[in-house]
Amino acid sequence: MNKFKSLHLLGTLIVLSPAIVISIAFAIYVLRTQPEPVEVNAPIEVVKVDTVYVVKEVPAPTPPAPKPTPVPPPATKKPVPAPAAPVVKDTVKIEPAPADTVK
Repeated sequence: MNKFKSLHLLGTLIVLSPAIVISIAFAIYVLRTQPEPVEVNAPIEVVKVDTVYVVKEVPAPTPPAPKPTPVPPPATKKPVPAPAAPVVKDTVKIEPAPADTVK
């Protein structure tokens, strides 16, 4: 067998190996999923029984009692007054404009 013939066979095997593996797995699946026949010798008897339903009246559920709302405790401390705004003095000196002496 020459070198090119062996490469040809190896390439063919690599290309066809996924198909071979999938076909083997499918054959195993088909052979394992065939149902086995089950023989039934005893006749099945169907007995019809009347059914009686007893209906009881259920009282309507009562809503739960409302929860009491918490009352805040009375204030014991006097509120702190806000600090007074600082007094800003005007420090800009206003100078009179010079008189126009040009005649």
